Amino acid sequence: MTHYRPITQRAPAFAKTAQVTAMLLLCGAVASAQAVRNTSYVLSSGERVLRHEGELEAPLDTVWRTLTTSDGLRSFLAPVASIDLRLGGHWEASYSASARLGDPDNIINEILSYIPREMLAVRVIQATRNFVHPKIVKQVWTVYQLQPLGETRTKLVVSMIGWPSGPAADSVYQFFERGNAYTMRELQQRFVIGPHHW
Repeated sequence: MTHYRPITQRAPAFAKTAQVTAMLLLCGAVASAQAVRNTSYVLSSGERVLRHEGELEAPLDTVWRTLTTSDGLRSFLAPVASIDLRLGGHWEASYSASARLGDPDNIINEILSYIPREMLAVRVIQATRNFVHPKIVKQVWTVYQLQPLGETRTKLVVSMIGWPSGPAADSVYQFFERGNAYTMRELQQRFVIGPHHW
């Protein structure tokens, strides 16, 4: 999915082959480096921790700005997004391009805590009106942990904790198990091919 320069028609056949081979190898290397790992586990108490880990092709400061500014969130997460980075502040988003901030179907998270460039913790306080189990999603909270991997790459760990038990909670858990992996891949691609243009 990375953008590459087109191969010129005047290039010799062997040069074309070499360039195509190099591109395929590069694609494979990027895909391998960008694997999203599900590292979920269960505590001794029986409480589940839904966890995904991934590496991002961007320095720590860039990743932090992308996750904690309105422009950054709109570059990969949703066409409508706003964040007020402070304790008790709101992170609001909608996947509908026609939505407006304050709409009743927007998703709103409250910021519980953060350490600049290291950690951000949020919890849902407003789900979309058609979300099947809104009470369940409001019981869990999400922690984003960042770790620099040298000067140009960053590791991101996203954990959701506080899960109750029962079939309804299992359904929501499975929803976020798929959704969090998808969002992590979208964030990875944001740093490979550039910001999303909604």
